[in-house]
This record gives sequence, C-alpha cells and structure tokens, in this order.
Amino acid sequence: AQDGDAVTLVFLSGRKCSPESMCTFEGTLSGDQLVVSNKAAVDDEGGAVKNEITLTFSGASAASGTSESSYTHPGGMECRWGSKVTLSR
Repeated sequence: AQDGDAVTLVFLSGRKCSPESMCTFEGTLSGDQLVVSNKAAVDDEGGAVKNEITLTFSGASAASGTSESSYTHPGGMECRWGSKVTLSR
C-alpha cells in the first residue's frame, strides 16, 4: 500500500513470520527507490530483530536490491544476515 511517499509492504505468502508483525514493513518510496523496515522483540530473553529491504525499480515490472537482517541478544551476541533480491512480473 502507498500513501504519498509512505509505503507499507506485507508478505502474504512465502515467508514464515514469528511474530506475525515481522511480515509487515513500513518505509518510503522516493523516486525509483523503496526502503522498508521493521523491528520487534522476538523472545522472552529480550532479543530483538531488525529487518530492512532496499529495492530499486528498473521499470514497471522489475526491481532489485538487498535484504539485511539482524538479531541482537541483550547478553551481547549478535547475528547478521542478508540476501540479494530480484523481483519481476
């Protein structure tokens, strides 16, 4: 969904989200670049996850970019991972 420059991106399938809010991303669309993110506490130990997706549109039917995620435990452990994303229709 888009309202001006504000964007909400929701994964409806193909992704397991726990908690469910991890399937909803908020952000902006500026020119041909979409940047959306989310974050949440995800366990009973105070761990937190952050996700960010950056996409650049190369036309009405194609985009590519990156996805970056991290998990941080209050005890100091941190895990980071990412991927390249290519979309077409």
